[in-house]
Amino acid sequence: MSRLSRVLHLATGHYVPFLKPFWNGEEESIVSRWRSGERFLDAPLVLQHRLVEYLGGNALCQTLNLGRSAIQVGLAQLAFSADSEVILPAYSCAGVIVPVLQAGLRPVLADVGADLNPTLENIKAAYSENVKAVIVPHLAGVWNRDMDAILAWAAEVGVIVIEDATQSLGLRDSNQRQAGTLGDLAVFSTGGGKPAFGPGGGMLVSRNKQLASVSFGSNLFAQEPGDAVAMRLDRFISRYRASDRHAAWNSIVDSISSRMLTWMPNPRKLRSNAPAEFSVWAMADVEAKLALAQLDKVDEMIRRRRANGIFWRGQLASLGFCSMRVAPVEENSHTKFWVSFVGRDAEREAEILRRGLWKKGVETEPLYTPLHLRSEFSSYRKADLSNTESIWRTTFSLPARPNLTDRDRDLMESAIKELR
Repeated sequence: MSRLSRVLHLATGHYVPFLKPFWNGEEESIVSRWRSGERFLDAPLVLQHRLVEYLGGNALCQTLNLGRSAIQVGLAQLAFSADSEVILPAYSCAGVIVPVLQAGLRPVLADVGADLNPTLENIKAAYSENVKAVIVPHLAGVWNRDMDAILAWAAEVGVIVIEDATQSLGLRDSNQRQAGTLGDLAVFSTGGGKPAFGPGGGMLVSRNKQLASVSFGSNLFAQEPGDAVAMRLDRFISRYRASDRHAAWNSIVDSISSRMLTWMPNPRKLRSNAPAEFSVWAMADVEAKLALAQLDKVDEMIRRRRANGIFWRGQLASLGFCSMRVAPVEENSHTKFWVSFVGRDAEREAEILRRGLWKKGVETEPLYTPLHLRSEFSSYRKADLSNTESIWRTTFSLPARPNLTDRDRDLMESAIKELR
């Protein structure tokens, strides 16, 4: 199929978007009422209590405008000296490193393991006496298998653990412990593509009452201007609540730009669109109200994503790709169902799968361009990043969102059949 006919094919609706919020009439009503002038002034405080209750109680919570705001506020309350370092994975989004910089601290980039999470070995390789904190994610909704070992090591050397649960709300390990309940601090997000999916929002949670004495409360941060909130809400509706035809056009543009990154011969010249700075605000009332509606459905969304993960594993197993690894089955909430290709045939097989799915209009999502390969972050201290550098071009996610339809699955299955 020619490139032009492929574009026309997608634009006429033969398309499976990677992201689509799991909304129903409740969220639609919240948006309509807010646009009509109704305000939900108690929603941020209610969300604080509801999230703490969902996480098992005995914690404090602050609601903010962004997940990155939660990281910055958490770091600020720790009151580290200006030369202090914070370890974070190089394989992550700019929303993790920018708040570290904005807090006046020095990021140190660590490698990741086979499950795309940093291991204890990765973190120890990045450690120095100046390190005061480490940001530990459960990336893509996959439980960090070294979490207990990292916590024990951090306690031994006196390092604060900030648990990045922005992609893992609702995730539990085999002992039914929840992501975001183990670190000194935890950050959550209700922004684009997160487990509770809305136009914005972040939450900072602490079970350490000594750390939580300053930066927790319902009225500690100024309210974001209403016009900015309305603009963000409008962009969200336009992008994620549009028809499949409209979404397809958006995806075509995004796909071209994102694929250019992986095709460039010299990735060290890459730049990202990450803002140099951002503003910290209290969470907007409408976003808190939407987050409450989403929180009620988190467990159901995880159940559906896991079912879609089973579907994908069955389909992919028939391809016989030697270099393909799939996100682990256990301790996985499937926020992002990723595949990663390693070895001699990695790039070839990754491109075969990506192109075969796109041919049927099935959108995939590249994960991250490593932070050290982006020019604005390339000068910061880093450990050996060999695994990150070997996988980033050939790792991407497949749609496993909770509102996949039978028609979506038919298109996905049809694409796999043509690849066999």
